[in-house]
Amino acid sequence: MLFLILGPLLRRAADALAAPVGPGAEEFAASQRRRVVSLLRRVGSMWSELEPVLQEENRILDAAAQRVELRLTRHDGAAAVAAGPAPAPGAAGLDRHRDVLARLDRCVVRLAAVGEPWADEERRRLRRALADAARVEVAMVDRAIAATRGSQP
Repeated sequence: MLFLILGPLLRRAADALAAPVGPGAEEFAASQRRRVVSLLRRVGSMWSELEPVLQEENRILDAAAQRVELRLTRHDGAAAVAAGPAPAPGAAGLDRHRDVLARLDRCVVRLAAVGEPWADEERRRLRRALADAARVEVAMVDRAIAATRGSQP
């Protein structure tokens, strides 16, 4: 999910730096500056990993969505139509990520409507896939934090 909030985080950081500092707000402005510097260092530390991590997350989540879509198709033969389109051929990066997340969402809705034990197991598998994808991202963030720990503005 970091990929979806990175732009807004950087935009807010820029806004904080651009905001005028009123009388008596110097301490607050200095605190904001330290936070922005820390954020930028961490983003910079992660930058070279962003695309490979996103690709790995997409691989994990796409495999989970495909498995569920296949199971739903076996169940009622309508999953391909009801689940919506697969990602566009050649879609990459955030476009693919958005598509895969939308497919997962549609799968969860369809599974909830099935009401059979196998659907509950598939939902558990989807949760595990989401957790696996999150661990890939968290590891990247942890490396960035470790790389910038102790840095001073």
